[in-house]
Amino acid sequence: MTSPQGGQAIIDTALDAWGRVDILINNAGIVGDAPFQDMTAERFEPLLDVHLRGAFHVTRPAWKVMREQGYGRILNTTSAVGLLGNAGMSNYGSAKTGLLGFTRVLAAEGADHNIKVNVVAPIAYTRMLTHSIDGAALPADAAAQAVLDELTNQYLKKLDPALVAPVVAFLTHRDCPVTGEVYTTGAGHVSRFFIGRTKGFYSPGLSIEDVRDHLAQIRDEAGYTVPGGPADEMAELFATLTAS
Repeated sequence: MTSPQGGQAIIDTALDAWGRVDILINNAGIVGDAPFQDMTAERFEPLLDVHLRGAFHVTRPAWKVMREQGYGRILNTTSAVGLLGNAGMSNYGSAKTGLLGFTRVLAAEGADHNIKVNVVAPIAYTRMLTHSIDGAALPADAAAQAVLDELTNQYLKKLDPALVAPVVAFLTHRDCPVTGEVYTTGAGHVSRFFIGRTKGFYSPGLSIEDVRDHLAQIRDEAGYTVPGGPADEMAELFATLTAS
């Protein structure tokens, strides 16, 4: 599915079997961690191929079907690494963050066609998580290793992938009311991630010194807003200019 032909073949197979495509979940993924100084194109490109380009190649033919039938539900899989970042995962984080922009654009374009597109960031004890844990630096002493083992037994085993399934099922259900949103879920807990905008600081003659001296105000999260798209963000900017 890292090629247009592969993506088309997947959707054609579904159409041959059921005659329509109502739900698409882009969940394929691989990892290939390395510190950025050791990151190479050979490590970087395969993750973009599988996570981001793969989602594009499968979604493109499904999108055509969903537009024609006037209905569709698409769910993309991101990660806390794509949302928040993590050392040694520039390839994985880039691909997963790319899926956020991909989702937001498709949600906007699908709104008039009853196509809803959302993102899930699962926290589950899977082979990929096991790989990341196994690749982490081991504690230097036996006591620290024992603590780590205990944490693994007590907490990681609670991250049953089956507890992610209800969120996935709802976000792809016909009754799902939301689109363009990001939900994180693990161990039976569900939360929404969102992009907020602070009130910030305004000066008609903004200088580098203004940015330096008012950085705390620029970063202050009190009274933040959650723009629904670029038009909302521009409206907030123009409102600030008008009020000033």
